[in-house]
Amino acid sequence: GERASHQGLIRFLRVYNKVLQPNQVHAAASRLGFGFSSEPCPPGLYGPYEGLQPCFPCPPGTFAAGMKSERCLPCANNSFAPSPGSQQCLLCPVGLATAREGSASCTDDACALGRAACSVDARCVWGNGTATCECLRGYVGEGLVCRAECGDGLRVGGEACDDGNTLSGDGCSSICEVESGFECRMVGDQSSCSCALGHQACCVASYSFCLRNSKELASTRDACYRNFSHCSLIPDVKRSPSPDASVYSLQGLRQEGPCNAEEEAACRRLEATCEAGADCLLLYARCLKAVSCSAV
Repeated sequence: GERASHQGLIRFLRVYNKVLQPNQVHAAASRLGFGFSSEPCPPGLYGPYEGLQPCFPCPPGTFAAGMKSERCLPCANNSFAPSPGSQQCLLCPVGLATAREGSASCTDDACALGRAACSVDARCVWGNGTATCECLRGYVGEGLVCRAECGDGLRVGGEACDDGNTLSGDGCSSICEVESGFECRMVGDQSSCSCALGHQACCVASYSFCLRNSKELASTRDACYRNFSHCSLIPDVKRSPSPDASVYSLQGLRQEGPCNAEEEAACRRLEATCEAGADCLLLYARCLKAVSCSAV
């Protein structure tokens, strides 16, 4: 009966010092009842319990050399097993090797074998029998040595920030360090920096940034000046920021009345001829705000 077959199976398994849970004993007995053989698995195959089939072929890259194998062993480095059910591993031919234990084939791929001297910040590409090192996104270099590219908008490596430019004064410096008085946070891969100095000081810092970088910011210069040509919380209405973030007097300018055509043309000429000078830029900025450019 069923009880007798269980007992017989238990006696058989004890020969191999195998301890099974009750549900495993029941499953094993059921397999015997379906006609499975109780002989050990032959070399190249393995089974979940010693002395009980069905047995399974070892996957490629592994082998089972003896009888009664419960598991397959991985091939050692520089040896391989190309087919299922291997009883032993084969040595790689001269000039070839394996990238790791448990390989199903040998290769001459220097990238896979770790023989290319690529930077840790590069990827190895194998093609036409040659290994090429390519710096990862956000890095520049020849591949053997890669460095983070400050100003590309990707914060990588040792960069504290990267806002997509190499201009100082906007929170992330020209060498990708967070500037004093600013806070930077990550938005995707790129840094977004904001002033933490308070409204008035931030206004001065923003306008000074526009003045210092007028040539690089040519496409947005007008907008910068319209927004920051005068910081409203500075007590003296005749004072405005300078390129070095100091504040100085604008007593030579009136604040009432729009620019006339002649003054507007003069301001445009002023921009073209002395845009790098702080006083000229301030005068031009006042014109953009539709105030008088004439001296008092």
